[in-house]
Amino acid sequence: MSAGTGIEHSERNDRWAHRAQAGVAPVHYVQMWVMPDEPGLTPSYDQRDIDDELSPGRLVAIASGDPARDSAIRIANRSATLYAARFAAGSSIDLPAARHTHLFVTRGTLDLAGTRLDEGDAVRAGDLGGESLTARTDAEVLIWSMDRDLRDLMS
Repeated sequence: MSAGTGIEHSERNDRWAHRAQAGVAPVHYVQMWVMPDEPGLTPSYDQRDIDDELSPGRLVAIASGDPARDSAIRIANRSATLYAARFAAGSSIDLPAARHTHLFVTRGTLDLAGTRLDEGDAVRAGDLGGESLTARTDAEVLIWSMDRDLRDLMS
């Protein structure tokens, strides 16, 4: 969602007539914000179902503005890519290389360079890439990879 010049939205767990279990189980939302390359853009909204692509052990680019990166959704920041990964216990992925990385564990328990990360934990770091992220349990993670600092966008 691009909401810089103003947009109204709500988040809720609706029931869907064609999906019997929709809206029954509790839902968790994660809001993450990234600055666009240019201010004053027209508000917009996009969504894609990537559930089939999130097979365990695979890193999937969900949203990106990087012209060299294929992703489900395009965003207005050329230096940012949001990835998701689902893990079966014992599986691993390597972190993508980036000047700035923000990692958020949405489910399960993972190890990053010998450090245990539990559901709700976050890591922010600079100059990562190639480090192994390994699941102790079935898990999910969101990873922002960014090649510019917010201060770069504001100057």
